[in-house]
Amino acid sequence: MGENLPMAKKRERIEIENLGGELVNNPFAALGGGTPAGAPPPAGEANSSPADAAARGKLVVRFEAKGHGGKTVTRVSGLERGSDELESLARELRKAMGTGARVQDGDVLVQGKLVDRVAEWFEARGHSPVVRGN
Repeated sequence: MGENLPMAKKRERIEIENLGGELVNNPFAALGGGTPAGAPPPAGEANSSPADAAARGKLVVRFEAKGHGGKTVTRVSGLERGSDELESLARELRKAMGTGARVQDGDVLVQGKLVDRVAEWFEARGHSPVVRGN
């Protein structure tokens, strides 16, 4: 145990000059300020205008338990969008609601009984009219 082991070399210290208080490589710069997940966008920054939302027709948000293995889901029907747009919308709902969401038969299914929260989420984004079922 009395062996002489070589000592580790000291690392050179890198001097950083003239930063001016800003980060040179900020990994969060692309994220911007943003809003927390599930929060409605600031006024005037809705994803679409109310005229576009009315042209899409009414959304029906209701909960179901039959046919889902006894699990309760919230179904959003009346979305006249392509499959890619529906998948993107389901992804946004997953993040906003903190639960699973998927597309089935042209409707978006959100896990759980979240009728009021989902309807408010769509209304905050300019979708009207939104009808709550059951």
